[in-house]
Amino acid sequence: MRRIHIKLLKLLSIPFVLLLRCLAFAMPRKDDEICIGAWLGDFYCDNPKYFLAEALESGKFRITWIGKSHVREMLPKSARLAFARKGSLLACWRLLRAGTWISCQGSWADLTGLPLRGRALLINLWHGIPLKLTGRNAPKNIQNCRGSGKIASFIKSYVCGNTKEWLAVSSRKAAEILVDGEPEHYSHDRILPFGFPRNDFLVNNRNNTALKDSLRRKYAALLRFSPSSKIVLYMPTFRKLEGGDIFTFYSLPDDDQKDFARILSGNTAVLIEKHHYITYRDRPLPSGKSKCSISVGPEMQKDVDIQELLLVADVLIGDYSGGMVDFGLVRRQSIYFVYDFDQYKSSDSGLVPWFEDSITGPEAKTISELKVALATALESPVFAPAKHYADIVEYEKGTASKQIMHFIATKQGIRT
Repeated sequence: MRRIHIKLLKLLSIPFVLLLRCLAFAMPRKDDEICIGAWLGDFYCDNPKYFLAEALESGKFRITWIGKSHVREMLPKSARLAFARKGSLLACWRLLRAGTWISCQGSWADLTGLPLRGRALLINLWHGIPLKLTGRNAPKNIQNCRGSGKIASFIKSYVCGNTKEWLAVSSRKAAEILVDGEPEHYSHDRILPFGFPRNDFLVNNRNNTALKDSLRRKYAALLRFSPSSKIVLYMPTFRKLEGGDIFTFYSLPDDDQKDFARILSGNTAVLIEKHHYITYRDRPLPSGKSKCSISVGPEMQKDVDIQELLLVADVLIGDYSGGMVDFGLVRRQSIYFVYDFDQYKSSDSGLVPWFEDSITGPEAKTISELKVALATALESPVFAPAKHYADIVEYEKGTASKQIMHFIATKQGIRT
């Protein structure tokens, strides 16, 4: 009975949605106005954050950041930047007037689910170099972006209109994976081969000693460790499977924690454990110090910028996250801790066929192997990327934001 009620409500809403769609196409758009958001409105982060900084500096655009109320305090101060709470009437009005929408999860997720797109230029900056399969190609597809059932599909396809977006990518390989996995959202004729704004930060600052020293002091004060310490960053991706194992250093048996503590102290190093946003959302992972690691809890998310940590980290321990590929841009060693490799590849997200091409360090599948790999990385670090690593980051030249701004200006007829 409940399903019948939901379907009836969807049918009754069609006239209202059609009215909104007509309004969206009729509204005059301002060519130099951009609405931008990230991560379902929850954070000021990722590619939108780094693009925003460059766009504000250019002085060419007026920008509205759309997000949840707590995001307002995280934004920089600028006469060209406004804030609108996601879902508010002000946000809807700004979206109706903006000539360009920018997101990293998709405009329907980061900005609004209402059909307000009209003739706006939709740009998805994406949220990482894909090492995992996505959409219809993932072994366990639990994405919510696709309508379920004929009525939902009808509403999404014919009422809300075409939602295909221009998509920023790091390489041709990434474009193939994303378009094939989600053809309802992306297509090969709407690819932006510019790389990612967040990786501009890494490429352009990898030799910026002053900035790196400043960031070390920032995180040393925040997480309470000596700024002269080497930094080992553990940054795993999320797991989709319910009940799947989530490895944490602070939950290791006491003997293992002591072994890692000895390796770290012997090399004047600290280990910072930062889990994925979705992991924090679904599981009660605490913050604080254990015998061998400093855990960044969910309450500290707003204070921690992953790209900043990647810039200052000496060693990265990860698994199937695109951050592993990002880290290769600063030319330091990673350790791929893939303790659930077979399960992940076959029944969780699945892995892209060129996963091995992304490798920039040794693989470890057990705690014992991880101890050896970490000790070696700290004592004798070697950056030895896989033979085809350059193909995975072929568009990462440190100019993504500038190229995206030029693309917007060209499309909108703005004089540069």
